[in-house]
Amino acid sequence: MADMESIPHAASEQRRRRRGVVDRLRKLAWLLARPVRRGRRERELVIQPYRGFGSRDRLFLMGRVLWQPRALSPRDRFTRDLLDVARRLFRRGVAGMAVEARINGLRAATETDRDGYFRLDVDLSSQPLSEGGWHHADLALVDHPEIVVMARTLVHRPESRCLIVSDIDDTVVETGVANRLVMLWRLFAKGPHDRLPVPGIADFYRALNAGAGGAEHNPVVFVSRAPWTIYETLDAFLRIQRMPRDAVLFLREWGVRWYRPFARKDPNHKAELIRRVLRAAPALPAVLVGDSGQEDAEVYARIVGEFPGRIRCVLIRDLARSPTRSAAISALAHRLQAVGATLVLTPSAADMAKVTGELGLISVAAAGDIAEAVA
Repeated sequence: MADMESIPHAASEQRRRRRGVVDRLRKLAWLLARPVRRGRRERELVIQPYRGFGSRDRLFLMGRVLWQPRALSPRDRFTRDLLDVARRLFRRGVAGMAVEARINGLRAATETDRDGYFRLDVDLSSQPLSEGGWHHADLALVDHPEIVVMARTLVHRPESRCLIVSDIDDTVVETGVANRLVMLWRLFAKGPHDRLPVPGIADFYRALNAGAGGAEHNPVVFVSRAPWTIYETLDAFLRIQRMPRDAVLFLREWGVRWYRPFARKDPNHKAELIRRVLRAAPALPAVLVGDSGQEDAEVYARIVGEFPGRIRCVLIRDLARSPTRSAAISALAHRLQAVGATLVLTPSAADMAKVTGELGLISVAAAGDIAEAVA
């Protein structure tokens, strides 16, 4: 009798699970379709803006100019989202397009690269912005002035005391970057709700954002080797984890095509982006955060040499996958110490919080709370 009673319950549980899977698929389709949906449906040429960063008198902006197929308009939203996901697969970057940024009455122009991306350094020193916080810039195609989009740009506030520049893979989210197959599965197959954060890391970044004073609004700039194709997924993941709102995300183009299935190598990508970010906010000292899985320590050491006295500390999460790698980073820490820079190799967010608490970058109380939460 008990077995007979359990049958309806089991069937109900299966239906609930199926509904859960369908709901996840609907949410994922909506998320992946978002950049296509935001483009005007009747246009084949669109600008996809990314969030920018800077100070009151200088901004760094990125975006991409794309060609995309025209849209169909079914009534059902899920069907429409699936079609937009399909349209996204056929999008391609358009090279050599002149793009102009307009903000606060000033203009700056550049051209898209071979993949359709553009990078703009906007000098506002002759007419600086009135305040920090989020601002809007208009991005327009010079040869198609009717195509204009709005880009959000984070300007650090007067009370900000430092700038946090951070990696993402295996620093914020468990990616398994040392194992290529595991990394690719976690990068492309997992939605924002399925990705695993490093324990305590969101609390740590919120503490860095708040600063020792508790209301410093220290900006956080994520610079990653992950591809722009998962920008929406990573952005949603950061929101789900309640990362600071004063945050910007910069990724890179992998250049993967059907005839070139492997990611294009770009060894200078991360260093060049960090240079641009630091130059956009020259008044702020910086904290660099990464992991030992790739070459974050070496890239950051190069930045320390190029910006003497600018880097407060370098924090490297030790993945403990190779004693040789850990020893190499420790040796690098000793070399940086000789020039007055601090590099700390540490396994957890709790240890990072302890170090930054001792340096006066976060409150001692916040460091204690993070250690207790991770334990």
